[in-house]
Amino acid sequence: MLVEFQVRDVQRFIQLYDQTFSNKRNLKIHIDTLHKGVKHTCDICGKKFSQKHYLKIHIDSVHNGVTHACDVCGKKFVNKKKDLKLSARHAQLTIASRSRADR
Repeated sequence: MLVEFQVRDVQRFIQLYDQTFSNKRNLKIHIDTLHKGVKHTCDICGKKFSQKHYLKIHIDSVHNGVTHACDVCGKKFVNKKKDLKLSARHAQLTIASRSRADR
């Protein structure tokens, strides 16, 4: 459903649609992608994305070959968040193994 409107009362909109948004930017992204059908297209391959951030990750990883490697095991990821999660997991395992060794 394509909705054309301007949000004057953000709180009213949030109550009306029973959604929670952490800030106005996230609300704008929601309106643009779900209600206005805004898409961001890769100029290289034509793939479409709902958010500019996802388009940037796509271009960096697919077309520019950007990867992030785990400092502990060297596993490579296109998404830095996954790298950080794995590094945190390694840290938890190291702490757990040290506490077992101290027993």
